[in-house]
Amino acid sequence: MVRALIWPTAAVSTFWLLFLLNTDALAQDQPARIVMSQDTDEWHTGSFSTGASVQRLESGCGGIISELPSFILDLEQDGWVEISLMPGDDQGAALVLRRGGETRCADNRQDRDEPLQIEDFLVAGEYYLYVGRLDGVRPGEFRLHVQGGPTAVANRMRRNRAMRFTGISGGEAEAASRLAGCPGAISLSPNHVVFLGRPMQLDLSVKSTNDLTLLVIGETGARCSDDSLGSLDPRLTGWFPEGTLRIWVGSHNPRVRASYTLDIVPLHARQRAGHLEIGEDTGSSD
Repeated sequence: MVRALIWPTAAVSTFWLLFLLNTDALAQDQPARIVMSQDTDEWHTGSFSTGASVQRLESGCGGIISELPSFILDLEQDGWVEISLMPGDDQGAALVLRRGGETRCADNRQDRDEPLQIEDFLVAGEYYLYVGRLDGVRPGEFRLHVQGGPTAVANRMRRNRAMRFTGISGGEAEAASRLAGCPGAISLSPNHVVFLGRPMQLDLSVKSTNDLTLLVIGETGARCSDDSLGSLDPRLTGWFPEGTLRIWVGSHNPRVRASYTLDIVPLHARQRAGHLEIGEDTGSSD
């Protein structure tokens, strides 16, 4: 004999109501995903959530963050990424970017009126981004700005080796947005990234058939070149500090995208030309 199993109507209604509420809660717990495929320039908003100490992520920053990330950053290609957090108050905030055992972080303990920033060359992959408070559970809203895109592979400068890059100039951004008074149009992300293991005296020169500009941002400031010695080709010469050099090659005319060659030569190596190596096409922004 087959017996039919009949649930009371009230029980069925309660079951589906709980199921839908749990589904909504799970969906709300899922962090927003930020996909970076080409040049990205996006604003996001959110609310602070806390729960775990930042030190549990083995970073040097202070603060309290949630166990779950606030956002997932999906970087489809290697590139330079700039993340800025603007808290809506002066209660203090912490910003943490994590992938595997690698952690980058920032907090505003020193100046709570300043935005928090994480800037670095990142390899393609999925990163967890946490937004939290410096201390305690304090409600509030924040704005997050994510900018960047594909960049030529980061290179390490050697004292006796010149580097040569090729690429396409110009872009959608104004060079003056990076350094006041610098002319031309540039891309959102740098065309090239170079790491200096020590302070070095360098000569950076661009060759092209078009009127281009050159912008270099190091650890201690920015430099810009329009034309050099009556030529339309920009050039920068001098000492650059240890750390990361971000290099943009821009176009005077915003409508122009021109091919170029960028040479970076250590000056002492130029004086000893017999020991100078030139690495052809060590990077490209094509």
